[in-house]
Amino acid sequence: MKVLHVSSEASWRGGEQQMAYLISESIKAGVEIRVLLRTGSAFEDWAKKERVSYEAISFAFTARISEARKLKRLSEGVDLIHVHSGKSHDLLVMSYLLGAKTPSILSRRVDFPPKGNLWSRYKYRHPLIKKVLCVSEAIRAMVIPILKTPEQAITVHSGVDLSRYEGLERKGVLRTELGLGAQQKLIGIVAALAPHKDLFTFISSCSTLKKEGLNARYVIIGEGDLRKQLEAYANEMGLKDELTFLGFRKDALTLIPDLDVFLITSKTEGLGTSIIDAMASGVPVVATAAGGIPELVKHGETGIICPVGNVKALADGVKRMLSSKEEREGMIKGAKAHIQSFSYQHTAETTLKVYEEVLSSGL
Repeated sequence: MKVLHVSSEASWRGGEQQMAYLISESIKAGVEIRVLLRTGSAFEDWAKKERVSYEAISFAFTARISEARKLKRLSEGVDLIHVHSGKSHDLLVMSYLLGAKTPSILSRRVDFPPKGNLWSRYKYRHPLIKKVLCVSEAIRAMVIPILKTPEQAITVHSGVDLSRYEGLERKGVLRTELGLGAQQKLIGIVAALAPHKDLFTFISSCSTLKKEGLNARYVIIGEGDLRKQLEAYANEMGLKDELTFLGFRKDALTLIPDLDVFLITSKTEGLGTSIIDAMASGVPVVATAAGGIPELVKHGETGIICPVGNVKALADGVKRMLSSKEEREGMIKGAKAHIQSFSYQHTAETTLKVYEEVLSSGL
């Protein structure tokens, strides 16, 4: 089997990690892989390091015709194309208009419905788009209305490397770094400082907890364009001394076990693999019911779920998680059991079966 993966993204986020896992597992399974990616992207760095065959293009609007021709040329040497982003999808359909005929798979990770305009309907209903792999049931429900048949959409949850968590334990590195006292609780999140993560609600929830007397410190691990705005808002909410922005940390996985509660306040979320990181690390989770999050966080069983944007509910959820040791430990145990089916190996195996189904059935 020969598969061409296409991604237009410049940065490295959850989708790029999933793509990397899938490519690595595909190669192990004997699949011949090529990649079309963005010039100068983080994924280009990864492909070089892993010696994966690739070509790089700009994905610029002004270059679409020439780059669609390149995709058409590359498609002639493979059995299947797997596109991983919106711009990649656009370029794929343009290559069809230029005569490309290779069947394709689309991954859908973003937590909002496809646009209902003519172009969107055309590109989702194109006969060469055989399957749409949705990162959660919530995303699948959003995609189905624009497809010809519901059967085209399949849920394939994102996966993580569960072996990374073996031997991880609370070592106090982060608590020492922050100079925390033994009685202080530590509430945090690992997230890109992007609008859909709604870190303003995270900050508001922390402010509420402070006003209600919780002796705690708060951390945001991650970087992004909203940093200055978020720092200004934290100061405005009276958290100058209590909330620390740690920026991007390569050692984030070793810091997570130091948290007493992982608080995620997203307003949209495909699935939320950082939640899996917390669960696997034995950290209890309080989360919003955004996108696919409820497929990970089962209320009262694997964590606490709150309405999107509801600051009081989120603050109450944190206090509930901290107040009952028995309930907290029960949810930690339930979470660890639940995430065993969210390994990247399982995700890749499921995806490869979809490839085989498409190619063998002539869909």
